[in-house]
Amino acid sequence: MDKKKIQNVGIYLIDEKDRLFCVHCHRGFNPPGGKVEKKDKDVFSAARREFLEEAGSHLPLKRSQLKRLNYRIRSRTCALFYNIRPLKKMVIDELIKKYCRHKIRYAETNDVALVPINLIDRNRSNIFKGEKYKLCDRVANFVPKATKFLQQNRFI
Repeated sequence: MDKKKIQNVGIYLIDEKDRLFCVHCHRGFNPPGGKVEKKDKDVFSAARREFLEEAGSHLPLKRSQLKRLNYRIRSRTCALFYNIRPLKKMVIDELIKKYCRHKIRYAETNDVALVPINLIDRNRSNIFKGEKYKLCDRVANFVPKATKFLQQNRFI
């Protein structure tokens, strides 16, 4: 499937404690991601760009260290990239340390969190606290469905 058919991308980075790296925006906590733009060379380029825009740092993994799943959600075809091996604590700590909401392009996000995968539920009842600025919120609406899809297609 080429970039013309993929409308959105998401980057699911999971650490050794089965926690999902998320950014906070107006929808709640969600993994970095967004729309594929015409200027993007390919779908992975879109994912890298979105990660930089929303997390404030470069994606800490190479393409060969990620797998890709395509899925549909609300009539959109999305590409979900996820790490093959769990991220080490020092990599996650570095992402959190580098995050600064005042430097985020377009002011899209305002905190980061490590959300335990087993606590992401369909009714979004759990509240999570940000790592950097201590914002409290639920995960975004699409996160439970995308996470369930990932769990069905990957050993978490």
